[in-house]
Amino acid sequence: MARLISNLDLFAAYARFGRGSQISLRDTSAIEDFASHVKAQVTDAVLNPIVIHGQRAQNMFEAMMIGFGGYRLLKVEDGGRYHPEEDFEVPDFRIVLSNGDMLLVEVKNHYGKDPFKQTAKFKSDYLKRMSEYSKLVGCQLRIAIYWARWGFWTLTDPEDLAANESNSTISMTDAMRVSEMARLGDVTIGTKAPLKFRMVADQSKPRFIENGQANITICQVQLFCDQSEIIDENDKRLVWLLMQFGDWETEPPTAIMDGDLVDALECQWSPQQASDDQGFDMIGTASTIFSRYFALNTTSGGEILQTEIEPVPDWLAPILSDRPTSDALPIWKFFLQPNRQRRAT
Repeated sequence: MARLISNLDLFAAYARFGRGSQISLRDTSAIEDFASHVKAQVTDAVLNPIVIHGQRAQNMFEAMMIGFGGYRLLKVEDGGRYHPEEDFEVPDFRIVLSNGDMLLVEVKNHYGKDPFKQTAKFKSDYLKRMSEYSKLVGCQLRIAIYWARWGFWTLTDPEDLAANESNSTISMTDAMRVSEMARLGDVTIGTKAPLKFRMVADQSKPRFIENGQANITICQVQLFCDQSEIIDENDKRLVWLLMQFGDWETEPPTAIMDGDLVDALECQWSPQQASDDQGFDMIGTASTIFSRYFALNTTSGGEILQTEIEPVPDWLAPILSDRPTSDALPIWKFFLQPNRQRRAT
């Protein structure tokens, strides 16, 4: 199990507590007071949904970036001290991309009750202080918004927000139009439908239906894209991700019969509305697929149980791989670029 906090970090927090309380760090009662202080602070944080959801979104973004790769440096920027504090607001992350671009990214979780009226709002002076910090350290500022009601990410230049003296806002649809997620490595995936998971019955064992029941022995598992069986192990890893975490819907399991004998059981994934003539259908983005995986490991019944997972650097590798597409599992990739129509100033 990874160490959650280093001894030096913990001692630094204890030292700040001792300084604020004006007590000797060598006083044994000070350690007990510090433990009580920490317990109260953590309890308040756990009971605050804004803190829980905000930390979860921030940790999700970090884990997703580790999955994307494509960077030379990913660093938590808002930890530790900086001076002068009152003049700046420090974004969450510093990212140096593979091409040398340097970004500072502030992560925000947004949830609107009405799924069709989603608008993120920020204090204008808060963004201004963050922009001043970004300019000072020579980085571009971006806002990563997790639209929790829909479960996807956008990456926005603050210049694309509608601003007045008090607030800066952007709707979800505008954020999608100007999103720079592809810059971080995000990609939209398409493939042929349907995807199938077939469990083949052992024909040397009983497999007949009697009184509405059948005892069968599975001898083989097969994966299909459209009518083509997937054999390659890399393709298998990719199709598992697409079936589990993609946008397509699962149809009820069906039995493949030979008279009264069960040949196989099959599950199928298909888009809600298949295209007629383009030859493939969209199944999701890498960021949304990862977000669903993150949710599976941090939530249960709609309740947040954890705010972070152990990073898995190669989890998105089957999706992001640049190896040639195969005949059995053809893949189409789209890197969506921002469409900016800046407002006149």
